[in-house]
Amino acid sequence: SRTSRANEVSNVTRSLRFELLPNGFTDDRSRQTAATMATLGGYLNKKVLIVTADSRILVGTLEAADQSTNLVLSNAQERVIQTPESGEPSVQVPLGLYLVRGDNVCTIGLVDEALDDSINWTEVKGSAIGGTKHV
Repeated sequence: SRTSRANEVSNVTRSLRFELLPNGFTDDRSRQTAATMATLGGYLNKKVLIVTADSRILVGTLEAADQSTNLVLSNAQERVIQTPESGEPSVQVPLGLYLVRGDNVCTIGLVDEALDDSINWTEVKGSAIGGTKHV
């Protein structure tokens, strides 16, 4: 139910101890963090797509974010896109409530829900994104 989902999200965010950023920023990193948080704040309670450092594609509703870009998604799914040579269909694996560590986030963007809902994801084929390497 909606109430139990809200309680579950609340418990996860409390356990992560999400903190508000201070009002005064003294260095460039703090300003960059504030800019990131301001952007992510506009994504709260909206459907987002995340590409991770290990090339996973995650879709879900952004419930919470912190200054380290740790993200909490509800109704999360992983999209596993098969190559054109594969005889297997692509799949969406339900994950439910999901935490993505900030150091694993490569990119995040809003999803056009009407367009997203019009796509039959089992028929989508594509090449692997490839991993990223933190330097």
